[in-house]
Amino acid sequence: MRKIKDKMFVVMLSFFIIFAFFVSFMGINDVVEHEKVMKFLEDDLVRQCQELDRNVASEENLDFCDKVLGDDYERYKRTAYETYDYYVLEIVRKYCNEFVLILIIVIGSTFYVTKFLRSRVILNELVRNNYNDVKKKLFFSSWKYSLLVSLMLFIIFIIIILFVGNIELNVYHLSNTIFSSNILVYFGVLLLNAFILTLIYTNISLIVARKEHNYILAVIKSYILIIGIEIFFEVILYNIIFKLFGSSFGAYFNLLAVYNYSYTDENLLVIWLLIAILIITFVILHYRYRNKEKLVIDCEKNDNKEED
Repeated sequence: MRKIKDKMFVVMLSFFIIFAFFVSFMGINDVVEHEKVMKFLEDDLVRQCQELDRNVASEENLDFCDKVLGDDYERYKRTAYETYDYYVLEIVRKYCNEFVLILIIVIGSTFYVTKFLRSRVILNELVRNNYNDVKKKLFFSSWKYSLLVSLMLFIIFIIIILFVGNIELNVYHLSNTIFSSNILVYFGVLLLNAFILTLIYTNISLIVARKEHNYILAVIKSYILIIGIEIFFEVILYNIIFKLFGSSFGAYFNLLAVYNYSYTDENLLVIWLLIAILIITFVILHYRYRNKEKLVIDCEKNDNKEED
């Protein structure tokens, strides 16, 4: 029986790295073009005010020009936060929105495990290794895909910080939060948020793949389940909490916000909720794979062939 290789991971790793550079430089280029336009308008405005005949100009025009000539336009330059939030994030979502991203992660995280179980390689593996080691191998084959989005965002953040340089974080809606004074904290929480969410996706894929060894069906079922859970959070759970307690607390349950950290005014509340959901998926995952004999029986029902 030939050894199964996870060739999908190398392909996706390359994709996310290339995509990170692509969107970063496109976003930075947009920032540069924006600043060129702003600089042109600024220079034109300054020139007009310098040429203004103060003897005949109205008081209103004089006050306006005094502000223009006294203003420091350097402070209007884009920061690292603004570059990501206003430019790069828009490009990321244009070419790979959250729904597409979830599908990509599911496609990758179900690849090896379904091939492994369908081809009954596990039967030979259990002869040489104990069941816990075999499970770890299966789980990590999917879990490694949860690093891809965080790696992509990390590369984007590094490029933005190196090119933009301005790491100040003086944004009104972030005041009085843990993010108010440090862009690195904000980016760090974004990375953690992305990692937890994608790890939830991979756990759900593993849960589905336990019974569904057909790769295509496993991808479809995993994707539908993730989207179904999100719909449950947004429609059912939200309304239940709102009707019982008059609170919009249910809005904090979100499996789609991979690229940005929602509800920053609540600091790390959303992270804690995501960790709780993640723990639930780990519990279900453990329960689904705890019985070696049942897994072996399910694998023996396969036709001992890999899908084309």
